[in-house]
Amino acid sequence: MSGGGEREEFHVKLLNYNTVFSWDEAYNVVEQYFAEKGFEKWEKYAHEYHRKESNEIHSELHYYKEITDYFIIRVKFIVNSQDLKYVEVEQHGKKRRMLQGPISFKFGAMFISDYLGRMVGPHSGSPIWYYIKELYDTFYYNMIKNKYKKELIDDINQAAAKLNNYFNYPKS
Repeated sequence: MSGGGEREEFHVKLLNYNTVFSWDEAYNVVEQYFAEKGFEKWEKYAHEYHRKESNEIHSELHYYKEITDYFIIRVKFIVNSQDLKYVEVEQHGKKRRMLQGPISFKFGAMFISDYLGRMVGPHSGSPIWYYIKELYDTFYYNMIKNKYKKELIDDINQAAAKLNNYFNYPKS
């Protein structure tokens, strides 16, 4: 899902925590939210390092929707954490093994136009083709961008709020 096209990033949301958590549960909060909203997922990388002294999590996921044959909206979701330790926590009368330590999340909103590369090629250098693309971008693509910009920012804010609720909810 890397694709070509012009990219425009326009909204970033950062969250940082230093607490006890389950990585699977935190991941599922975001995964379920974007699945319910109809986004597909592309995983750029997901690494977990388990060592005797500490653990690390590094992940980059892209949630995206194809709006038209020319336009995609995308949320880039990056997770970084290191110096995590396993701890035993009693939850609902049962002991659970969870992670404790710092973790950061970054959400970024992005528009991608011409992601299939249909407006590039041998004909794209001609002045008439450039003019057609500019007309399309100015009159049609900008209407789509304006329509989806607020919706995408709302999606990121709601996903971040759900993640925030998970991390601020007592685990014991």
